[in-house]
Formats: sequence, structure tokens, C-alpha cells
Amino acid sequence: MVLSNRFPRFPILLVLSGSFLVSCSEAKKAPPPQADVEALLKQRAETEKREAEADVNPNLGVKVTWTIQSVEVRPQPANEAEPYFGTIKFVIQSETPELDGVATERLERSYDYIWDPATGAWLPKY
Repeated sequence: MVLSNRFPRFPILLVLSGSFLVSCSEAKKAPPPQADVEALLKQRAETEKREAEADVNPNLGVKVTWTIQSVEVRPQPANEAEPYFGTIKFVIQSETPELDGVATERLERSYDYIWDPATGAWLPKY
């Protein structure tokens, strides 16, 4: 009989402890410092620069240089799902050999990103 008195309390304690754990895990986490996410966006800019320059077929004779013009991170305090908005600006210069010399083209491109706290990464904003 003593055991039967304990069993009804056990599920209640289990449910209460489970709900406590869930409420603790759902506590809002503060976004990382802006300097930290800015450093990650700069790393992403360097990676994109390196990959874009390596992506050119050398058999075409085109030389492409990507220069990082700026990396900007702006906080979005009213947006908890996307606490930071970032922009990478590149200057892209291509040189193509032609019969009468070298043709040079200069482009400026800007790419926008959103900081995703769930993944801890910058995601492209389309």
C-alpha cells in the first residue's frame, strides 16, 4: 500500500521537472557582440573573394581580382530573429587579353546578409 501512495506523485514530479527544463531552455539568449559577428562576416568576405578568384577558368586568359571595399554590420534591435544585418561590398576588376591590348572592366557589387542566431552563421539575404 505504501507504494501506491508514491506512484501518483511520481508522474506529477516528472511533468513539473520537465516543464521547468523546457522553460529554462526557452529563455531568450542575447545575441553575440557585434564585434564577434563582424569578424565572422569579414571571414566570409575573404572566403568569397578567394573562391570567386579561383573560379575563373585559366584557359580563358581572364584575370579577375576581387577587392573587399567594405564590411558593415548593423544591429537590428527590434528584430530578435535576425539581430544583425550585414553588407559586403566588392570591387571586381577583370582583365581580358585582346588583339590590341588588354580590356579592363570594373564592377562594384554589394551582397546583403542576415545573422541567424539558430545556426550561428551569416545567411545571404535574397
